[in-house]
Amino acid sequence: MREVGAAVGYSHATLYSFFHDKGELLARLAEDSLQTLLTRLQGAADGAAAGGEPAAVARAFVQWGLQHPHDYRLLMLDTPMALRESLIAGLDALIAPAALPAARAAALWAGLHGLVMLEQGGLAALGGAPVRARRLEALLA
Repeated sequence: MREVGAAVGYSHATLYSFFHDKGELLARLAEDSLQTLLTRLQGAADGAAAGGEPAAVARAFVQWGLQHPHDYRLLMLDTPMALRESLIAGLDALIAPAALPAARAAALWAGLHGLVMLEQGGLAALGGAPVRARRLEALLA
């Protein structure tokens, strides 16, 4: 909390007047990240419905995860299960129009998550954007 306070220009004691503890602060950040991600994905889904391609949601998911690595890791690794369930429900709702069987949809999201995590772990240096694009297209196929 001291580091957060210093980064935003408040004392750590002031932060405790807004958040009970670090866990509450992280949960709030995760909620905000979840809404941002779902809004971005809904925009991609709306674009797909207006003549784009259904894979736009998957591409937007990967792009957001790579552009916001800290938010992505917070959402995927460091949040309470209830928030992750909200994320999964939101993702399921966005891919439902693609009429994928449930098992295939789950495998797709697992693959997309794996791709983002590998890229965040430094795999991008092993081929960069062209290799990432090929991996993403292989998942979508």
